[in-house]
Amino acid sequence: MNHTHAQNCPKTHAGNKAQDRSTSVNGEERIVLNVGGMKYETYRSTLLSLPTSLLGTMFSSRNAILLHPTNNNEYFFDRNGRAFHYIIEYYRTGQLRYPPPKYSLVSCEELETELDFFQIPIPQHLVLTPKESQPKDPAAATVNSFISMLQAVVREIRANLETKIEVIFPWRDRSRFSVEPDIAAITDLIRPFDVTGYNVLEAFGSKIGKYLKKTVSGLIWILNERDASANYPPRFYLMMSFSVDSFDFQAIAKETVLRELNDSREVYSV
Repeated sequence: MNHTHAQNCPKTHAGNKAQDRSTSVNGEERIVLNVGGMKYETYRSTLLSLPTSLLGTMFSSRNAILLHPTNNNEYFFDRNGRAFHYIIEYYRTGQLRYPPPKYSLVSCEELETELDFFQIPIPQHLVLTPKESQPKDPAAATVNSFISMLQAVVREIRANLETKIEVIFPWRDRSRFSVEPDIAAITDLIRPFDVTGYNVLEAFGSKIGKYLKKTVSGLIWILNERDASANYPPRFYLMMSFSVDSFDFQAIAKETVLRELNDSREVYSV
């Protein structure tokens, strides 16, 4: 990769304030990285785990005098905040946990661009997901992204041991968008479509429902269009749910540390 982005490091601010005690936890210096408006909190030692990367170099002790954070410990990068999720996890785990494109709102190209900017040393054995051809019509790309988002939501529903999610997609009124239950990991996936979702569902809602029910075992899909009222614009109500019987709790337990209990009499429920 060509690492030629040093000039794009965060802008410095006049003055060099002493580090506030609130930025340290148990002797570890805590750092907030504001990437395109999305904030990630980590430790300085985590960033130093990749010393040749942009952040590893930036936060090395030899460059401490050059750092001028805002709010004591926050640093802003005008970069892709969603793609940075995979980068910070790479710092934390040493593994690039990049999911298949159908479960991600971040494209291979976007991730590779950010890996290059942050000068991440990728192991030679790691091969990124091959680039997929993009639809010529941008509307088709939007529909594909919407379906990919719903597939990711289905995974998050199960990951949070929930059985149902309800979403309101309003027509051109972002304030009426809602997700229930409001689980951050799920809401963050859906929010980019808080307004566009209405248009997608109006044009393709029935077909999307048929496709997801065909590809996701046990999925219940309910989509209703609701007319405008005195206080609400037109909107789509979407419910996706599973029967609680779709969870095999004993099988799930066997994939966790709970398997050490080895108690066949245990009853699992939600």
